[in-house]
Amino acid sequence: MFKVSVTTALPYGLFLWALAAFVAVYGFFWSILVESSRPRPNSKDQSKYVGENLTAGFGRLGLVFVLLFFVFPCVLLIGSRQSTPSNDWFAVISSLGAGLFLVFATGKLGDLIAKIWPPLDVILDVDNYLRVRPTSRNPKSRIFTRYRALLKFVSQQGYDRVLFVSHSQGTAITADFLRFLREYPDGEIAALGFGQKYEGLAPHKFPHLYLMTMGCPLRQLYGWRFPHLYQWSRHEGFSSGDPKSAAQDHHLIGGECSPDPLELGVRRWINAYSSGDYVGRHLWRDDNLGSPSENAACLYTPWNPTDPSTESRDAVGEDYRRRELCFGVGAHTHYFVDNGEQIARLIDEILR
Repeated sequence: MFKVSVTTALPYGLFLWALAAFVAVYGFFWSILVESSRPRPNSKDQSKYVGENLTAGFGRLGLVFVLLFFVFPCVLLIGSRQSTPSNDWFAVISSLGAGLFLVFATGKLGDLIAKIWPPLDVILDVDNYLRVRPTSRNPKSRIFTRYRALLKFVSQQGYDRVLFVSHSQGTAITADFLRFLREYPDGEIAALGFGQKYEGLAPHKFPHLYLMTMGCPLRQLYGWRFPHLYQWSRHEGFSSGDPKSAAQDHHLIGGECSPDPLELGVRRWINAYSSGDYVGRHLWRDDNLGSPSENAACLYTPWNPTDPSTESRDAVGEDYRRRELCFGVGAHTHYFVDNGEQIARLIDEILR
């Protein structure tokens, strides 16, 4: 970028920066000199001269900051106009750089970050969660340690039903941890059924363990982008006649459709989502990326408790394990604000 864009304009920019530096230093020169030399005698004229120079120096700082902040993007813009046709992409980069610098210089960076931070926060969460080093103290193991302490406390309370209500990354953490506990028993939370190792989809010893997820990234993010780690959480299928397939329209979810709640040891898994959630939406319904409009009614019709066609289940009656519904229009960060009443209704229904 510098080689192509600032060859001509950079010397002028450096000159203006040098001028700004001179103006700034000159404004504080006499104060610095007095600070270091402590001149005597202390005359009134000297005092007045030093004081007026410092006041004038403060007044010139506005010009200094204008030169420092705006010379650089102007250099890039001038250089981008001089780019040759074979280097047009340098011109684009230079223009973008100038624009970003102006956003920073005018104090609008905070406003910009506030708007784009939620997606960035998701990316950083995923990156942090998947880190494996240091091996003795990586983020996932520390999270699991705290989760185990919470489950140990819950297991000591004598509850006959336990419901996990999770959102976003919390759904991935919960699913991973429950799968881990089925493979690696923990005697201190045996009261919740995790005191023994389970083979395959063997029924859990604590029968009333439930999971409710919102904005769950297991299919849309983890299963798709990290299949070597999360293939268990994603199905591929289009025909509702296949027991491993997703639900279409109001049809039942395939009885073997992944992810299976029994892999986590939960009796029921209820997944809710908003139609515009960029982190996680449906788990068991088919998104049919080639022609999404075919399943739009199934996927994005807002849930109506009195209308069975607005959700999907994997069986009829009280024995279903999978249940899925859409809360309607929304994104990722306001489930508990926008859908609080619906969430409360679901929790009451599950526990009842």
